[in-house]
Order: sequence, then C-alpha cells, then structure tokens
Amino acid sequence: MSGWIDAGVDSDRLVQGMLEHEVLLAPGLLFRAQRPPISLMRINQVGTQDVAFWTLFNRCRCALQEGSDRD
Repeated sequence: MSGWIDAGVDSDRLVQGMLEHEVLLAPGLLFRAQRPPISLMRINQVGTQDVAFWTLFNRCRCALQEGSDRD
C-alpha cells in the first residue's frame, strides 16, 4: 500500500540522498505529465514503519533544507 507525503523539499533531490543509503523511493515528479520539481513523494506505507527509515529521511531532508537556506 502506498501513500503520498509532502517532504517540504524537492522530492527528486531527497530521493537521491536516500539512494546513497540504499533506500529506494519514488519522487512525485514520476507520477506527473509535467516534471517540475515538487515536494510530494510516494512512499510504501508498509516499508516505512521502521524508525530508522524516518531518522534517515529526516536527516536527508534537513540537509537539503540547510543547503537551500545558504543559497
């Protein structure tokens, strides 16, 4: 079962950060005809019940937010 969340950052960039830790996710732009950067992403609700997933997710998301604050 999948669901949508708003990551609050560019989901494509967030997915790339998670992939570096061998976690595969789907950025929202894969599900749209036009491909502008969006913060929505699709997640597997069963595979994301582990606290370790959300800890890594938050770490990658915060790193992107900090990077955009410097721009």
